[in-house]
Order: sequence, then C-alpha cells, then structure tokens
Amino acid sequence: MGLLGKTLKGRSARPGGLPPKKNIKIRQIAKTQEEFDQLKKLAKMKKDILRSKIESEHKIVSFNKKKLLTYWRKIMRIAKTEELRN
Repeated sequence: MGLLGKTLKGRSARPGGLPPKKNIKIRQIAKTQEEFDQLKKLAKMKKDILRSKIESEHKIVSFNKKKLLTYWRKIMRIAKTEELRN
C-alpha cells in the first residue's frame, strides 16, 4: 500500500528519506559583524536587567525575613511572659 504523500506515526516527514539538515553555520556566516555586535548588546542588556531584578528580589526577601523574625520573637516573648506568670 502506498503512502500517498502522508506521513505515518514513527516515520520521517519525507518517506524513505532523512529529515532536512539545518545549516546553522551558514546562517551565522551570512550575518555581518554589526548584527553580531547588536545581538551581543541586546544579550548584555537582558542579562543586566535580570541581574537587577534578582538583586531587588534578594532585598525584598531579606526584608521579609527580618519582619518574620521580629514577629516570631514578639510571639515568643508573649508566650514566655504568660508561662512565667503561671
């Protein structure tokens, strides 16, 4: 029975052939130096933005930890005073 141009489960897109190769190196060679510089600048900007977001997140986390610790100490002081009273 013929395939009639349809792909079957477990077969490649082209019956009897290998899947097409991707020529990544050729696409990279075709780019100019200016494009590479522009991509590097864009990647650096994104990296800097992520670093600043992580840094601000760390500040928020440390502040919240301090708030929780203060609240926990307050609760423990109250519990200890109640215990000493009894």
